[in-house]
Amino acid sequence: CLVGGQGAGKSTFFRLLAVRDEWFSDDLRKLDDDNVYRKLQGHWIIEMSEMMATANAKSIEEIKSF
Repeated sequence: CLVGGQGAGKSTFFRLLAVRDEWFSDDLRKLDDDNVYRKLQGHWIIEMSEMMATANAKSIEEIKSF
């Protein structure tokens, strides 16, 4: 978990950590999407920042169980 203000470079850090741009994705918005497994394929690092920002207690449990 990486915490910091907007513009601190968190996404850039993970994109660089993935080495290749195609190994990083920030496209995962919700876990009940029919395409979630397709979106995970081929990526080593998945950013879930927008999902976590709008998460409630129920969705946090869904994320943990995923």
